[in-house]
Amino acid sequence: IGDLTAGDKVTVSWGGLKREGSVRCYLYYLDEYETSPNSYQYFWLDDVAGSDSFTIEMDSNYFIVFYTHSSIIEPFWIKYTVSVEDMAVTGIDSITNGGRTIFETQTLQLYANVTPANATNQDVIWTSSAETVATVDENGLVTGLKAGKTTVTATTVDGGYSLSTVITVVEPIPVTGVSIRAENNPSGKGDSAENPYYLALSSREDDPNIQLVSLQLTAVVEPSGATELGVVWSVSDEEVLAVNEYGKVYAIGSGSAQAIATTVDGGFEARFYICVPDESYPVRGVGLSENYKTLYLGEEGFTLTATVSPTYATNPDVVWTSSNEAVATVDQTGKVTAVAAGYADITVCAAENPSIKATCAITVLPPRTRVTGISFADEEMEMGLYGTLQLTPVINPTDATDKSVTWTTSNKNIATVSRTGVVTGLNLGEVTITATTRDGGFTASVKVTVKATSALGDLNNDGAVDAADALIVLRASVGLIKLTQAQEAVADVNGDGEIDAGDAVLILRYDAGLIDKFPAET
Repeated sequence: IGDLTAGDKVTVSWGGLKREGSVRCYLYYLDEYETSPNSYQYFWLDDVAGSDSFTIEMDSNYFIVFYTHSSIIEPFWIKYTVSVEDMAVTGIDSITNGGRTIFETQTLQLYANVTPANATNQDVIWTSSAETVATVDENGLVTGLKAGKTTVTATTVDGGYSLSTVITVVEPIPVTGVSIRAENNPSGKGDSAENPYYLALSSREDDPNIQLVSLQLTAVVEPSGATELGVVWSVSDEEVLAVNEYGKVYAIGSGSAQAIATTVDGGFEARFYICVPDESYPVRGVGLSENYKTLYLGEEGFTLTATVSPTYATNPDVVWTSSNEAVATVDQTGKVTAVAAGYADITVCAAENPSIKATCAITVLPPRTRVTGISFADEEMEMGLYGTLQLTPVINPTDATDKSVTWTTSNKNIATVSRTGVVTGLNLGEVTITATTRDGGFTASVKVTVKATSALGDLNNDGAVDAADALIVLRASVGLIKLTQAQEAVADVNGDGEIDAGDAVLILRYDAGLIDKFPAET
């Protein structure tokens, strides 16, 4: 679990432990683990879930090891946390996204990078020198109000250290017009009622003017650099055409109509002319919203949704049947109800052609124990840049039948999370990781802070500050290479806000033993 300091407290938590026999948790420091691995602190895991603590007695590299003389019946989870003494703030290294230019009404998120990265109180107070130009809220979110410049300052709550950045606000670029472009339309049809684009209720190979069921349109807003490029799509006749928010048009009835794109800024309008021929079409396929489903006795059933294709079929009626009504029944709206444990196939077929059908496999299980909640032992956690962190939620009750969860991250640029709850730090900053139970949709979140892990001056992260690190700084200062975010966090050893030859000289002096610490550490 890494290098720890005397006085630190290590807390180990576990849950879901079902076994025959005994389980013990040991804490070793490096030498003891290699020479006498049964002689250090330990405690028994007596319960299905619980926690216990160790107090570190000397500085060393520590291990947590579990010994069992038993059969573990089911998988169980384990995690640990380390509590350390408060770390005081020494300054603000930089402001992420500082020095930017934004439009009026546009927002920009600033982040103050407090030093050291593991300071206990990371809170800062944000202020704007010209609030008529731009405001900044308590979280560092800047909102542009009018053209001009303002100085935004972050001040640490712990120690009152400050750092400022200049934000420039400029006037927005207005929209002057809009046009519509259709995919696969080399002939340029659709520009007028006299030259419509033919969109059929189905494809017809015998007529090259009849196109497919749907058509993707693209709105081209002018100028291309306008501040607001958004458009709203609509149709002139909803009995002939339908259009989604992305400009995909569908023929739903015969006749002539236009797809319309209207700009959010200025209300400029463009029209695309479409003609839909009058024809009648049979059902060609049937699909279902679910291909398989598990139900539990004693719970309300669910409703399957059938999709008939093409959507413009003349007779879209369907018929529902169950292969085993002693296990599951289905009504003519598609609602499935569990009757007894077992298996059944729910089939939907076209009323006009029973050979066109789709099936959902149903499994009915005995009554289950429902999930009532989810939580994490710690609401805030820290991890190193490019490192990983295993998150394990606590599901209540502990004997819930379905304990599966889905994972999401609030910012994939800072950290990602796998399907098993493994968080990977990609950039410095804060991110919220959320777990949602499949049963009941309960949620719990953890705020994860990704911090730099290398020591000041150690740009190549090899554990030593030497001439190799100085060379990296020199190459970066003349533009030969670009530093990573992790390298930038440890490169400014003189603390002047710049990464240049002065930093490289100090690293060389440190390597030669001429200095024992960097100015940025004082």
